[in-house]
Amino acid sequence: MSSAKNNSMPISEWKAHASIIGVNLIHSFNYIIAKEVMPKYVKPFGFIILRVWGAMILFWLTSLFIKKDKIEKKDWPRLLLCSIFGVGLNQILFLKGLNLASAVDASIMMSCTPIIVLALTAIILKEKLLTNQISGVALGFAGAIILITNRGEINLNSNALLGNGLIFLNSISWGLYLVLAKPLMHKYHPITITKWAFLLGCGWAIPFGLHDFINIDWINMPLTIGLGILYVILMTTFVAYFLNMYSLKTLSPSLISFYIYIQPVCTAIIAILAGKDEITLVKIFATLLIFAGIYVINTKRNAPLASPKPMA
Repeated sequence: MSSAKNNSMPISEWKAHASIIGVNLIHSFNYIIAKEVMPKYVKPFGFIILRVWGAMILFWLTSLFIKKDKIEKKDWPRLLLCSIFGVGLNQILFLKGLNLASAVDASIMMSCTPIIVLALTAIILKEKLLTNQISGVALGFAGAIILITNRGEINLNSNALLGNGLIFLNSISWGLYLVLAKPLMHKYHPITITKWAFLLGCGWAIPFGLHDFINIDWINMPLTIGLGILYVILMTTFVAYFLNMYSLKTLSPSLISFYIYIQPVCTAIIAILAGKDEITLVKIFATLLIFAGIYVINTKRNAPLASPKPMA
């Protein structure tokens, strides 16, 4: 009985897993909603101002209700880097890339994130790579690619290629954010880290997005588009960022990034429920691969691979 208790997952870890699953459910809808808004009603760079400034205000208002954390002087450079890679650069690359690329292409590029994060975790945090991490990411990546490519053709025109490249750079930027923020999450509240990251990062949005923001036609905007914008600000930016940081207090960056592989599963389920897709053996097989990857990466009895070499 006691051994079963010792092997059970702590409540905090269950909450962290549930939070990151919630993040990916939110993002599954975001691909569709954001594509409806851009570029007809809001240009990508104008959307950056809405997202970053809207979420920054929400985080600072929320911080009024939590215990105040004082950031140590030595942590400010890392926090500044988090604001660059997690907010400024991340938002610019993602929204501009998504505007040019198809949802299918964007999903494929974002599926590279766990591989990137795994490598960055080994290089920056000096964590030893485990065999289950490598195997789990490989299974998940295979399942995700099968599901994504099964939904539509890959676009190879010049705009799409540029969009794909920007989304790929965004996945690197996001991976750096997760790895850089991990040590901070052991010292500070998730809201504290996120509110400062957004405050430091919101300046990026002004030179890129001010013109497009000023020219948004709010008067003639359909209600559904307005609700879509609200979803992106409130759910995809405010709630998803908070849940990401909350999960990062307990889970590793590589494990958090791995859960991105449930996005194509969720998207496929949404499409099937909406009558726009159907269940096939290929989809079932791909989904099983993804969940097999989740199982494998959550096992903890594997020997580490060779220790990564320190950075030069």
